[in-house]
Amino acid sequence: MSNGFLAAAVLALAGAAGPQPQVATLDFTEPGLTRLTGFTTIRLSNASLNSEDRQIFIGPPGEYGERDGLGVACATSETGRCNADWSISFAAPVEALVFSAFHVQPGDSVTVTAFLDGRLLGQAVVERQKTIDLSDLGAIDRLHFDDESAESGIAFGDFRFRTAPLPAALPLLIGAAGALPLLRAGRRRR
Repeated sequence: MSNGFLAAAVLALAGAAGPQPQVATLDFTEPGLTRLTGFTTIRLSNASLNSEDRQIFIGPPGEYGERDGLGVACATSETGRCNADWSISFAAPVEALVFSAFHVQPGDSVTVTAFLDGRLLGQAVVERQKTIDLSDLGAIDRLHFDDESAESGIAFGDFRFRTAPLPAALPLLIGAAGALPLLRAGRRRR
């Protein structure tokens, strides 16, 4: 077997074995909390929810009509309604982000803003129960929910996304670096 063939095989394997995007969700039931949680920050395995000075509300699974059965979330004002500002910070950037709004009443309005490394990517205004598709914005690491609801407010759930993969060239670079010792060993044997 030639050294060139061996190096090409190592590079191909390194590229094929590189990190692949994973489909994921936000599981609001994960912390074991429901209703008014008493917390301004809740950590999930893949994200953190933060309301700065208001309580995070976790709706029990299925109660608000979400399809995935993983609950809904919002931040509550002093009235106990889902009409306070809050944010979701993802543990790592996500792509193809889609989620849904629930329990929307006339007069409710939330502006959802997406960020990556503090840079504004785009916004969506939510005034009715619907699916919000932010997949065209690319990688996102934070969502901010600016709630200006006059009524009960809006809860959000059914989050679906992919973890953002490493740049395509990175696995090839790692594979090439790993192949260098093999090439050197082949030259020494000659």
